[in-house]
Amino acid sequence: MSEAGFGQTSVAIEGPGWLLQDFEAQWADPMLREALLEVIRRTESEPSLLGASSHLLSVGRKPRSDGPAGGQVAKTRAGP
Repeated sequence: MSEAGFGQTSVAIEGPGWLLQDFEAQWADPMLREALLEVIRRTESEPSLLGASSHLLSVGRKPRSDGPAGGQVAKTRAGP
């Protein structure tokens, strides 16, 4: 993605949570569910933990151009 001019962010889709043997029981308890979600928020983009996930999502964002094409896109409106 970087070779095409995109900035890149990668996040874990499953993370190390797939290792929990009693996920259903923990997810059913509101306090444990919130604790799981907090761990996910803190670790989903931690580079050293990305390898613990069996699935990753990479998001690319192309920087906005200040050239003519960027200006035309920014000024385009819907309707007459």
